[in-house]
Amino acid sequence: MGAKSKTVFLPQVEEYEKCLRTQKTQNGHCLSECSIKNYKQKINCLLLDGCEVLFDDPKKLIKKLENKYPSIISRKAALMAIIKYLKTMKLSDEDILSPLGEEYIKLSNEYTLNHDKNQKSQREEDNWMDYEDVLKLRTKIRKDPQFLALFKIYTEFPPVRNDVFNLKYQNYNKNTDNYFDKKNGEIVINDYKETKVHGAVKLELEKTLLNNLKILSRKSNDDYVFHNLQGDLFTDKVFSTYFKRKFKAVSGKNIGTAMLRKIFMAHFSKTNPTLEERKRVASIMGHTVTTGLAYDRKDTDKKTE
Repeated sequence: MGAKSKTVFLPQVEEYEKCLRTQKTQNGHCLSECSIKNYKQKINCLLLDGCEVLFDDPKKLIKKLENKYPSIISRKAALMAIIKYLKTMKLSDEDILSPLGEEYIKLSNEYTLNHDKNQKSQREEDNWMDYEDVLKLRTKIRKDPQFLALFKIYTEFPPVRNDVFNLKYQNYNKNTDNYFDKKNGEIVINDYKETKVHGAVKLELEKTLLNNLKILSRKSNDDYVFHNLQGDLFTDKVFSTYFKRKFKAVSGKNIGTAMLRKIFMAHFSKTNPTLEERKRVASIMGHTVTTGLAYDRKDTDKKTE
């Protein structure tokens, strides 16, 4: 076997690496070596393929990526690499970056919808419910205050992941904990999968849900709103089991929070949402739809404050 060839990076990519090493995430952490390596390799390939000559013409650049990458996920990754490079190296203004960003959002949502539609497991196929039918279940759980509150959180808002099982109502840290703010009538989620990208998620509560959570808080024997059937604090795994069992009791379907996210996204995409609506929902769900783009925009916002 011959020796493995060594990747040769273009001079501008070496300069790009230096800039990446000075960047910080939202929480003040340096980029990982793995992230820096991936950013370098992707943009190096794109520059070698001649994409650089189209950096001032978004339409032609997008067309070139369509021809080069038939796969949506590959095209999306290439586009994000270009956006990241242009912003980091300060090579473009908003007239260039805006249409590229909009195309990225479009591809991300298209990929998410197709992935959910085409990658359903047999269990999902057997248990699928339309979003409208899910909402009708509310009347069946009026006598179960805790599950009613959780059901509303996962249906009246774009569904978060298992990010509320450890929801505090007192003695919480406003910057790190997930908590129920009674005074301002909102749930604040600081600790979740994409927190470094999107920052805190805030859910403004309507009066009924607000009162529901206040009642549960008054009955609590500790700092937390929700508890398992034994009255103890939830763990992620126990919460998943609890939610699925409760949901099945009222619907006959094996549906948990992850599947509710898919059901909601399928419904949401059919409404032909605007770009701003897509961004808002992606931010609440902590979705990968705008992961890279949201990170870069936070950096830009900080520089222009």
